[in-house]
Amino acid sequence: MAIAPNGDVFVTGGTSDGSVFPTTTGAYQTSDQWNATNTFASYIARLDANLGQLKSSTLFDLQAWSNTNLQDIALDASGNVYVAGSTDADGLPAGGFDVTGNGWSDALVA
Repeated sequence: MAIAPNGDVFVTGGTSDGSVFPTTTGAYQTSDQWNATNTFASYIARLDANLGQLKSSTLFDLQAWSNTNLQDIALDASGNVYVAGSTDADGLPAGGFDVTGNGWSDALVA
């Protein structure tokens, strides 16, 4: 969990059913890659300081039949969001240092 200067709360984690997880307009990903119920998908969400309004929310499920587990979230001074975790998927969407899966589980920073 990370707290923005205005009090907004950023969280990351996983859901056991990405098919019903609430995403918001303009989300990076609005459905999980598995297209099935009872599957695991990671998410990134922003709530207001009172936790009463979901301001933005996206799934972050990189590839069907892969495991992507987001476990940490941070903000920098400009308000950019960073997540870290692990994945066995190939091809991070924005590219990067090493975008090829190298075994069972690779570190992920986005």
